[in-house]
Amino acid sequence: MKMEGSTVTQPACGDHRLTAEEMDSQRQQSVAYEYLCRLEEAKRWMEAVLGEPLPPTTELEESLRHGVHLARLALRLRPDGARRVYDPDLARYAARGLQFRHTDNINLWTQTMRDMGLPQTFIPTTTDVYEKKNMPKVIYCIHALSLFAFKLGRAPQMLDLLGKAVFTEAEIDAMSAELRKYGLSLPTFGKIGGILASEMPVDKAALHAAVIVINEAVDRQVPAETLAGLQNLHAHLRDVSAENAHLYQERLWDAKRAKVEAAQNRSLSETFEADVYDELLTQAEIQGHVAAANRSAALGQLHSAVSAGDSGRLLAALCSPALGLQGVSPDAAAGYLDGLRRATNGHPLSAEEVQTVVSRVNQLSSQRHREEELVAAVNGCLAAPDASAGRLLALLDQLRSPDAGALPGWAAPLFLREMAAVRREQAADLSAAAVRGALGLLPAVARVNAALAAGEPAALWRALADPAVYILDLDESCSRRYLSALTAVSRAVRAETPDCPFVTHALLQRTVDDVNADVQEEQDKVELIERVNRAVLAEDDGALLTALTNPILGYSSVGEHNVRHCLQLLQEVQQEQDGGDGDGLLWLEHVDQAVRNALVDHELAERACAALCELNGPAPAGGLSADRLVALLSLPCLGLHDVSPGLAQHYLAALRRHRAAGQHTQGSSGAWVRHSVGGAVEAYLDLSGGRVSWQPPDGHQIGGHWLDQTTLQALVTEAALGEAGRQCPERWLVPLQAAARGLLLRRRIRQRRLFLSRHTDQIVRIQAWWRGVRQRRRFLLQRAARMKERVDQLRREVDELRERREWEEGVLARYKPHEELVVRLQRWWRRHHLRQEFQQLAGRASPSVPLLRKFVHLLDVRGADFKEEVQLQKLKADVAQMIRKNQMLERDLDTLDVKIGLLVRNRISLQEVLMHSKSMDAANKTGTLPNKLGTMSRGQGLKALSRESRARLSLYQQLFYELQTRPEYLARLVFALPPGQSGRFLESVVPSVFNYGANDRDEFLLVKLFRIALQEEVRSRVDRLSDVVTGNPMVVRLIVQYSRRHPLRPVLGPLVERVLTDRSLLINTSPVEIYRHWVNQQEAQTGQPCGLPYSVTQEEALQHPEVSRRLSRAIHCLKEASNIFLDEIFNAVDQLPYCLLYSARVLRQALHDKFPEAPEKDVLKVVGNLVYYRYINSAIVAPDAFDIVTLPADQAMTPDQRRNLGSIAKILQFAASKKGFGDEAGHLQALNPFIVSAHERFKEFVRACCAVPEPEQHYGRNEFTEATLMARPVVYVSAQELCDTHRLLLEHEAAVAPARDDPLHQLLEELGDRPSLEGVLGADEAGHPHPERVEVRLELHPRAETIDDHGMSADRVFVQAKQLLVDVMRCTEDADVAACARSEPTELMERAYRAVLQQRGAAERRRHGHQLLSRSGSFLAQPCASLEEAKDALLERLRLLEGAGRAHRADDYRPLREAVAADIVHQRRHRQQRRHELVKLRRTADSLEKKRAFYQEQAAYFSQYLETCLQAMAAGQRTKRAAAPRRYSAARLKEKGVLISIEGMQPAELKGVQFEISPLAAEGTFQVNAKLLGVQLERVEISLQELLQLQYDGVSVMDMFGRVRINVNLLIFLLNSKFYGKTKK
Repeated sequence: MKMEGSTVTQPACGDHRLTAEEMDSQRQQSVAYEYLCRLEEAKRWMEAVLGEPLPPTTELEESLRHGVHLARLALRLRPDGARRVYDPDLARYAARGLQFRHTDNINLWTQTMRDMGLPQTFIPTTTDVYEKKNMPKVIYCIHALSLFAFKLGRAPQMLDLLGKAVFTEAEIDAMSAELRKYGLSLPTFGKIGGILASEMPVDKAALHAAVIVINEAVDRQVPAETLAGLQNLHAHLRDVSAENAHLYQERLWDAKRAKVEAAQNRSLSETFEADVYDELLTQAEIQGHVAAANRSAALGQLHSAVSAGDSGRLLAALCSPALGLQGVSPDAAAGYLDGLRRATNGHPLSAEEVQTVVSRVNQLSSQRHREEELVAAVNGCLAAPDASAGRLLALLDQLRSPDAGALPGWAAPLFLREMAAVRREQAADLSAAAVRGALGLLPAVARVNAALAAGEPAALWRALADPAVYILDLDESCSRRYLSALTAVSRAVRAETPDCPFVTHALLQRTVDDVNADVQEEQDKVELIERVNRAVLAEDDGALLTALTNPILGYSSVGEHNVRHCLQLLQEVQQEQDGGDGDGLLWLEHVDQAVRNALVDHELAERACAALCELNGPAPAGGLSADRLVALLSLPCLGLHDVSPGLAQHYLAALRRHRAAGQHTQGSSGAWVRHSVGGAVEAYLDLSGGRVSWQPPDGHQIGGHWLDQTTLQALVTEAALGEAGRQCPERWLVPLQAAARGLLLRRRIRQRRLFLSRHTDQIVRIQAWWRGVRQRRRFLLQRAARMKERVDQLRREVDELRERREWEEGVLARYKPHEELVVRLQRWWRRHHLRQEFQQLAGRASPSVPLLRKFVHLLDVRGADFKEEVQLQKLKADVAQMIRKNQMLERDLDTLDVKIGLLVRNRISLQEVLMHSKSMDAANKTGTLPNKLGTMSRGQGLKALSRESRARLSLYQQLFYELQTRPEYLARLVFALPPGQSGRFLESVVPSVFNYGANDRDEFLLVKLFRIALQEEVRSRVDRLSDVVTGNPMVVRLIVQYSRRHPLRPVLGPLVERVLTDRSLLINTSPVEIYRHWVNQQEAQTGQPCGLPYSVTQEEALQHPEVSRRLSRAIHCLKEASNIFLDEIFNAVDQLPYCLLYSARVLRQALHDKFPEAPEKDVLKVVGNLVYYRYINSAIVAPDAFDIVTLPADQAMTPDQRRNLGSIAKILQFAASKKGFGDEAGHLQALNPFIVSAHERFKEFVRACCAVPEPEQHYGRNEFTEATLMARPVVYVSAQELCDTHRLLLEHEAAVAPARDDPLHQLLEELGDRPSLEGVLGADEAGHPHPERVEVRLELHPRAETIDDHGMSADRVFVQAKQLLVDVMRCTEDADVAACARSEPTELMERAYRAVLQQRGAAERRRHGHQLLSRSGSFLAQPCASLEEAKDALLERLRLLEGAGRAHRADDYRPLREAVAADIVHQRRHRQQRRHELVKLRRTADSLEKKRAFYQEQAAYFSQYLETCLQAMAAGQRTKRAAAPRRYSAARLKEKGVLISIEGMQPAELKGVQFEISPLAAEGTFQVNAKLLGVQLERVEISLQELLQLQYDGVSVMDMFGRVRINVNLLIFLLNSKFYGKTKK
């Protein structure tokens, strides 16, 4: 469609006169064009009001049916916050089409028009819109609404596009056909204004006259006259202002010109009907233009006030009624002015835009006011003496954005302390900006405290690195240092302020700065130590001096005078550290010790130098007293020994003699002497200058006649000896000898020490050898003593054993005759004792540690567990594949059965059937699914040997794991699909995803899917209780299909077999059928007509005693059989599949929630329909199809058997739904009391079905079960199913995963675009005959994700503590948890713990070595190496649990013990459940194998039939000679009763009619020729099989040739007797 400025061009006819048909067609085309113009006008007006595009004009009617656009239009014209639009984004409409709830939108639109005051005559009904019954009236109403809203000033005026809009001929033809289809006539759109005026409760004549006066004044273009006409009271116009007279005149003049032009265009149409208001403005139009002019003037005043910045004038303009603005507040005038200045931006605003600005300013003002109130309340709370942290937190929560979430309640004291501290520091109330800053900072600080409590460096780093915390100078490599430092700070904070044990932001920053400073200092020290090492190796005094004097090391006393000594000492230490390879390194402690020793040595050397300088002074004899000399000689720095104060004069005399002897040489020799510091290091002293050097001075002689250390020691010794000589021998000889011996001994000791130091290695080896010799001797002696003791002990034990054996032999002699009974009794007692203890463990609320220790071994994974798990996985895979193969084989057999049926009816050729049969045979021989994408190849598919292919396969495994473990994905996908597609997806893909529920895990997940899907189906698609019964809900259908995997053979099999084998049982409750069967039976036996009518009514049939007798017997048998079935079914609730029972419970609850007012009995009927009718009833009616009984492939149930079972099923169904027999079946009303009593039993049965536990309890699963699987789950899906699932997830990704952070989005993004079979299979499978059937083996595993330590820390700590307690409890003998964790481990306990670790490691290796088992690790990332470490770890986690409130020492950590007991019970139950699954899977595999054998037998039977057909075709003309035809006159057949009558012939005329019956080549078919007086009339073929079918159906009379009536029973008798030689006796 396009727009032009010209009118519609009419076809030229010239001199040709149009026929009536052409004129009618042209008229219809004109009507269709006019209606399309009205549609276009309505579309453009709605787009202008809504501000959004609508569908094309030709699709507008269909797009209005859901009512979304109409409801939005209503809310735009009359805003109402209490009403909502249903399906505003049209997501439900796009997914499921039109729904009944869309009528809510239509009702909202119509009610809004009534509330606005639009006359009822314009308003359509809901069905006019929803069912598209009268769409022209809907468009007519939109036109009226536009004019009415224009009159009220709420919407613009609708354009007149008649003659301006151009449409294609196809569009006009389509609209014309649509109008003819519904037989609708167009309303008169041009009379809307007049109708609106006539609906006003005023004087219509006066109003009409006033409107004409206004139109005439407008034509004269005199504003004053126009204003006078507008102010006329009879015009009933509102808000007419004299100031806007010129605007009124301009707008009304333009509008009237446009209306006159439009009227002229419409007058060209043949369907035009003139009206007085065609060229006159109506009262509604005038009112609308007046309102528009007022609004334009008010907007002009508003823009002028905004430009001038006058808030007063602006407020007056905003309050103008012409604009109709809502919520204008005088207090916000300045805000309005500022907002409108920013919004105008150089262009004028509309009233709607001004309203938007006003609303936004009001909202901001309200938010600001509310924020100020809350900030004031916060300051008041902080100023209160008894400030409440909870109250403060509640106020802060109100200040936060709703999307930000609630603040952590446990951190309330932190918020209170920090904000109160800030308020005290600034000595004023907190501003709003300060409070907002605190709201941004303090939650992040709280998260840091939470991570600090968890004790995880990674979590702490994430919390510290959060920009909201605003911690400067963070270094990720120091995260552990931060954790240690902050932990210490946190511990100190808890000790100081236990009421607020949180680390504040200032402490966080200070601690981080301290850690950073420590790290930087350490790095600087390392660099300096490296420089020291390099300087020592290079013997560089300057570099060493620079490094040592650095402030980081702090050796300020080191200088040029002693750096050489530092170098010497450091070289000695470096040589000691050198291992012979020249890589000896000096560490900080080495450098520190060496430097300190050097400084001490230098200080001693300086003191010695000073003392020697004084002794070598210029006048020591004259100026040095004896006491001073003794004091100098006694200085430790000189290192002299044996100095005695009593020899002071002798020392002085010796010193004088030495000085006298050396005076002549002192001046010539140098002043440098050698001095030993500490007896190990030599220094060089300059006695003339008082300097100390640590290396020989260059150019100077060392020694001379100066007093040095050696000379002074000699003088001291000489003085001592001289004094001793002067004493008596008795007094000095002994000291002299002692001194001599001491001197000699010290010399020998020094020599010995020197010798030992040189031969240290040899000495160490000798000592080690000698200690070894001594230890071996000691060991041999001890061993001999132990052996002797052991021999003595063995002798005593042998004697004791001999005595005990003699006693036992005597006892055994007494119990020998009862040995078997004793063994059985002991076995029973042990089992009974263990069972009692285990029941105590399972039932006791607080099990003790000794009781747990007795059964903790059950948690071990043994070899039998691995063996059973491998068997289970293999059986699961085999069962899943067998199910898929059987399904494919069943589909192929069904297709072949249909093709054979078509072949029998000559609809297809034999070759087509044979081709399908050969294809099926080939697939059956090869197993149908020979390829499995699980091995590696070099193609391009999922199994290719490339990283991309393996990564894609891994992504698919993760995707299907998510689909399994999060059933809400599939539930949303099912309901996002169109109805037909969702059913196919449910029936084909979903069973494969869940492995057909082959084990408890898969069935548990499938049941969860059923629960979610069933609840959603009831919520969204069930409007009445009866919808579940009368409809065919797809989820209910899938539940029943899955439940049929659990056969009812144990329940119904014996009963059905009893019915089938009872030949005397005949349940037929139809009197007419009983009558026909009785008549057919008589005629078949006698071959003569019985003389009874063939067509009778029910009442006529019941008049025969035989019929009544047979009916009574049938009713009696029916009641007895139904009672037996009821008893068996009601007693078999536990044998019904849990999936069905739990679905019944979910359905019952969902219906109660959806229909709370519905009676309980009605809900039970609906649930009973699911359990009985959909699941059990079908198995009774068709037991051969539902594996209740097994029949050979070439046999089927007889019609009587099916009727018997169908009658029983019908009565049971009537009882389930409480449906009795009425007057139409009066002969069966006797069954009504039985039905009522059975219904009461049915209600109890349904209640019992719903009384099942939750899946988690039934299957024994919890949130950690998935992580403890020994084997990864494996599913087998076809390539087509994989592609379809991926494609559907991509198409409906938004509906399946609505959350933005859903992990499914990332998975689908990594998988990429839609897959293809070629991309999935690769080149290796390109030639497969059925590529869509190729299986893909997916080993499911979860996606590796970073666990949120903050959210999961408590649970993870609990699980780790539980594992550690199990390990520690095994190796200790303590009676409570605390003692187990705190007791000192012994060597025996350590060995036991190591044995546990070895056993666990062996189990892990065994598991990792098998491809079918899971590779997942334990909950503990790294097991503790020793029992002591395990106990420390356990204590730490117990402390964390106490801090989190999860466990307490007062009750000996009861939750932890109960959790261990639950794990033990669960592990035992898991083993039992696994064995049960193995038995069940083996039984299922056997059943599937039998079913496959049955299908193969059917396939062989079909092949044999086709082979026979093929042989018959090959035989060609080699057929046996047909039997001779039989000829009978019509009169003869009339006598036999075969012929009943011939229409239009009298009995006398029957002699001229002859019937010839000839057998055909096809067995059982005959040709009947009818001749009249020898003239061939008609011929027809009849089939004996069809005749027998008619007889079975109770048809006694058939038509032949359209006018001949034949007795079916007697015709069969005739054919059997004449052509087969058989007659029934």
